Amino acid sequence: LILEGKYNQVVCYSKGQICVEDMEYAFMLDKIVKNKATNEELDALEPDLKENMILRANEKKQYLENLYTLAERNSI
Repeated sequence: LILEGKYNQVVCYSKGQICVEDMEYAFMLDKIVKNKATNEELDALEPDLKENMILRANEKKQYLENLYTLAERNSI
């Protein structure tokens, strides 16, 4: 990415695929997943982007909850 002049991009793994995301988008999505995004930050997002990010964050939370449940069952 750096060789292509893309300094504000991060490589992510999402839905079984490696993808490239804008760094600010990835940071905000991480904050939403961790319930650390403020109302002001969420209100500053475009409505469609906000909806998409909340949907992705909820999918990620569900995935993590499923992993936790699986790990908990297998540790007994």
